Amino acid sequence: MSDFINVDLDKISSKGIEYSDGDVLSIFYKHSLSGFGLRFGPILDHQAWNIRSINSAVGLDTYAPSQDFELDDVNLRLISAGNETIETQPYRDGHHLIIRAAGKGQLVVHKRDLQAYTPPQWAYDYWFSTPWTRMSDEEVLSEINTAHSHHLSPKVWLLDAGWESSDELLSFNAERFKSGNDFLVTLTEQDIKPIVWFAPYIYEKTKLWHLCDKNGWFAKDENNKSAVFPVVGNGEEFGSYLDFTSYSLLAYLAERLNSMASLGLAGIMFDFGESLPDKAILVCETEESKLARQKGLIGHNWYVGEIKRQLNKLTNSLDFCLISRSGWTDSFAYSGLWLGDQSSDTSRFAGLESLTWGYKTAHESGYKFIGMDVGGYFGVPTPADYKRWLDLSICMPFSMLHGALQANPWEEGDEMLAYFRKTRTLHKNIWNDFEKTKVSFKSDHKNQRVTNIIAGNFEFDTYSID
Repeated sequence: MSDFINVDLDKISSKGIEYSDGDVLSIFYKHSLSGFGLRFGPILDHQAWNIRSINSAVGLDTYAPSQDFELDDVNLRLISAGNETIETQPYRDGHHLIIRAAGKGQLVVHKRDLQAYTPPQWAYDYWFSTPWTRMSDEEVLSEINTAHSHHLSPKVWLLDAGWESSDELLSFNAERFKSGNDFLVTLTEQDIKPIVWFAPYIYEKTKLWHLCDKNGWFAKDENNKSAVFPVVGNGEEFGSYLDFTSYSLLAYLAERLNSMASLGLAGIMFDFGESLPDKAILVCETEESKLARQKGLIGHNWYVGEIKRQLNKLTNSLDFCLISRSGWTDSFAYSGLWLGDQSSDTSRFAGLESLTWGYKTAHESGYKFIGMDVGGYFGVPTPADYKRWLDLSICMPFSMLHGALQANPWEEGDEMLAYFRKTRTLHKNIWNDFEKTKVSFKSDHKNQRVTNIIAGNFEFDTYSID
């Protein structure tokens, strides 16, 4: 039988409140609600959402799934598989937060732990990249040469989707990169830190899929066969998800990552894909997954964080930078966060304005190493909009020059290239040795809007950084 549970913020104990499928929790608060992960827009009364992850680049009610939130300065955490429905309602001189459970879980008060993931110092910069649509050794080296011709001295280069082989896990596509994995050596010899895009899904009908299927490395369906389902947003590409609770897969990944690190690999850009179905079954061989299964936490949202925990363990001794496009409770301890993939305009729901809310709420949820795609990912920004993107990037610990069509500032024209140079200098002045010096955000820099953005006072008028 379902229960209706009134939660008193002043009396909730450290042990918290346990709830079951069908229960409804009601919490009265007078003033502020913040958190719930990457909220792309303000939380409004009469607004309902599910904390399950949706593609975090589109939609009014879009969240990446973090369960940490704050009501009237009380820090709370939902511990669950991530299927609750949340709604805010006005009530007397305040509001009600209504939580409807679709499984068992626990609501607890927790001490705010902001010991978030700390990347290597070199990662506090602008990351250059080549669009995945033209990913090859010739294109990457050509763009590196172009960057040097503009005296930009790139230090980090992102190798986007398209670099990886469809025959072997975490290996270069030999048709596009003639030297194979040794291309990493080529980049490090140019004093560049290479970071590769990596996703947990493998497309069906590839040699790599059959290899992983044979090794039992995929999440299973109810017939104990590799679960095949649409793995990208358009629903037309089918494949399977790697099972990061498999000891054998983790051992293989450890060997591959160590091998690539010895050649110069410096980081992973992890792209979850948001597609793991509820019915997918994980083998749960690791101690963490066994415990989560006992508590009933195994599920789509739990898995986002678990993959990042495992990747962090695998790369912890390698001085890697690890970032991800999805968030989850405690995930801020294991990786940085990349706020992609937005449209190139300044719209509230999928463009630049959504990034300001994403940054603010991700920061409130515990993430500290946060970045974005400068200029958006989909489309080409106008010069005025590109300046706005660069303005916001000053506040980001890192930003990626990363897009589907074009990425790097010289492609935006001479005026934008000059603006980027000034932006990068300002970014360096703010973030250089940030983790070492613990520089305060309360800067008296003449660019007052940098302080405004960090404080949550978002503005969108173009201005000059001269």
